[in-house]
Amino acid sequence: LPLRLLMNFEVTSATDSTALRSLDTLHQERTAGGSLLISGNLVPVAADLKNDSGVPLSPPERIIDWIVEYSGPEVTIWVATDTAWYKLLHPTDRYDSMYTAAMQGVALAREVLEELAAGEDASDIAALVEKLVGTIASPDPETRRDAVSKDAKDFAVAHVETKLGRRKPRSKRKRRGSGLAIASGIKRPR
Repeated sequence: LPLRLLMNFEVTSATDSTALRSLDTLHQERTAGGSLLISGNLVPVAADLKNDSGVPLSPPERIIDWIVEYSGPEVTIWVATDTAWYKLLHPTDRYDSMYTAAMQGVALAREVLEELAAGEDASDIAALVEKLVGTIASPDPETRRDAVSKDAKDFAVAHVETKLGRRKPRSKRKRRGSGLAIASGIKRPR
C-alpha cells in the first residue's frame, strides 16, 4: 500500500459521519458490526505543512487498523485503509481534544519502554506507568495524576505488555472490554 500524509483529519463512525470516535474504539466498533472512517486533507511529502492545506480525502476511507511508530524523537500514528497507509500529522480543531487524549496513552507507553530499555524493573508495568504519569502531563504536581485518563494508563500497560510478549495484540485475542486498542499484526509501513 502507498504511504501518504494526512492533516486536518477526523475519525468518525461509519454510521454517523458527525459522531467523532477515537482510534481506540476501532476493535469495539468492529465487534459491534460497525467501522470507523478517516477523513482529512492529503498533503505531498515535500509540502510546506504551514502553508499547504492539502487536498480533501474524498470520500472518507474505512480504517482497517492503526499502529504506533516509535522512531526518532516523535511518536507517529499510522492508519491503514484499503487503499493506503496514512501518517497522521495533526487533527482538526473539532477532533483535537479526542486525539490529544489518545496520544497521552501513546506518549506514556513510550516513556515506559524507554525506562525499561534503561534497565527499569519490568515486573510491575502498572506501577511503572503510575510512576511516569508526570512525564507527559501537567508540570503542576497537584494536577499531574488527574491529567492522564484511566484509558491512557490502561493503553500504556497493555501496549508495553504486548511489546514484552506478555499478551497478544488485541486483534489476535478475543475482543472484549474497553480501553485503547493495540495495533494488530498487519505489516508496518516502511
